[in-house]
Amino acid sequence: MVFAGKLELFGKILCTDLTNYAMPSIRYALRHIVVLSKSKCDCGKDFPLIKSLEGRSDDFLTLRTGKLILPMPLRVRLEMINGIYQYRLIQENTDTFDVQIVKGAEFQRGYNRRS
Repeated sequence: MVFAGKLELFGKILCTDLTNYAMPSIRYALRHIVVLSKSKCDCGKDFPLIKSLEGRSDDFLTLRTGKLILPMPLRVRLEMINGIYQYRLIQENTDTFDVQIVKGAEFQRGYNRRS
């Protein structure tokens, strides 16, 4: 998957809990998407390391072309607008996004970038 112009390795987190003898959770999917690190663990084990947590698999936005995008760039842009106290981004369909905001005290119409 290409992310921010670089090829990144994405993965899903699966957990196995063998301490619950009555009903162990085997390969339980947490629905989190992570970017895998290319570096190796200092302990010498060859397990993949997590570079960053990108969100839950159901948090991705789907475009008309079928391409999945991370909500992070939109979040960064919304957090740069001065006076937005809270926001919610809802994808109605592949062509429509609804952005709902709760105005803070400093909110003004137009784009006021935070410093």
